[in-house]
Amino acid sequence: MAKELGDTVGAGAETETITTDGTPTAGDAVAIDQGTDKKATPTNSGDTGGGEEFAGAAVEDHGADGEEETIVLSGRVVMNVASGVTAGDRVDVSATDGQLAAFSGGPGLLLSDEGGTYKGASLGANEAVVFF
Repeated sequence: MAKELGDTVGAGAETETITTDGTPTAGDAVAIDQGTDKKATPTNSGDTGGGEEFAGAAVEDHGADGEEETIVLSGRVVMNVASGVTAGDRVDVSATDGQLAAFSGGPGLLLSDEGGTYKGASLGANEAVVFF
């Protein structure tokens, strides 16, 4: 059985409904933009604002700007990750919008290899289960 980006795996995921800017897709690492709109937006390592750091994961593809969508704030989620990361790696946002990459001391911990399996479930390329 395959898992898809944005799927939570296991009990205990903490979620919140947040207005998005319309650009996150399922499994993206998101930040809460600290500008005037406070919307969830895909984050990357080039975002320099203190409020544009990793805040959670998008559960679904988001529609139009201003729609309310579910964001996982903590838990185990199938997320968008860089190629070649492996179970046990610490991860944080990469230079690519919405993607996590290996980063010492990062807020996320990989529970699977990128493109591998998790508890018998197949993961696609650039997908891994992340705990944060």
